[in-house]
Amino acid sequence: MIDNRLLLSVYSAGFVGIMLVYVLLYWNVYRKREVLKLSAEDAFDARAGARTHAISLSVGLVSIVMAWVLPPPWFVLAGPIYAIQGPLHWRNAVLILRARARAFPSSTPEHP
Repeated sequence: MIDNRLLLSVYSAGFVGIMLVYVLLYWNVYRKREVLKLSAEDAFDARAGARTHAISLSVGLVSIVMAWVLPPPWFVLAGPIYAIQGPLHWRNAVLILRARARAFPSSTPEHP
């Protein structure tokens, strides 16, 4: 039983580590936006990228907690919880597109 929890935790820790690298990369770009002379739209994209990967990172953290907190046989749900990323990222994309349309109306394509 502990091996299964450990397996789920190791997978999730690797996932969290990769997503953390992406969050930090986007955040660093946003933080240095003036030095890099980013346009307002590029700065917006950097912030949105960091938020997008932070959502994935959060799902990975939830998976680790589930692997160690849920009783048998429920701890195996720590694997399928990654499927929640689809709806979360869809909602995030909708919010980003709306914010982009408000902030940069001339560069946002209109929806049919």
